[in-house]
Amino acid sequence: MREILGPLVSLALTVGCSLLAAVGCASSTFLTPHRVERVPDRQYGVAVARNPGSSQKYDAVLFELIPAHFRLDLPRVEPAGTAVPGDYADLLRSGFEAYELPDSRGVARGYLLAPAGARVAVWDQRATDGGLLVTVSGAISVPEAGGGGASGM
Repeated sequence: MREILGPLVSLALTVGCSLLAAVGCASSTFLTPHRVERVPDRQYGVAVARNPGSSQKYDAVLFELIPAHFRLDLPRVEPAGTAVPGDYADLLRSGFEAYELPDSRGVARGYLLAPAGARVAVWDQRATDGGLLVTVSGAISVPEAGGGGASGM
């Protein structure tokens, strides 16, 4: 009996450890945001990345469909309560672009206003921390010293 159970237990442990390693390695998935003409008109939970040292007031504005669990990976991110896109319409007029932020099934979970030319990416990290991470790079003003980013709603 021991001769049969020994190899089976060993095989089960090997398969189990391999599955755990595979899940751990697949901790985030890149999702492609889509440029859209505007953020659909409705009520959203909003987070803003403020930019007090620049001519533009914000580096980005995140409109979140509840409960999407986004994190905006920029310095000086703070919740801004609930709002409609019209509250930030001046940003689109000043050269910001709107992006639809999908989840891994392609369902829109939120929208982002970011400066024209910025690179926007969404990382599905729900397997590890339950959230969707939005990164914005290029065409924004990032301070030279750390600002405590990665906060959001």
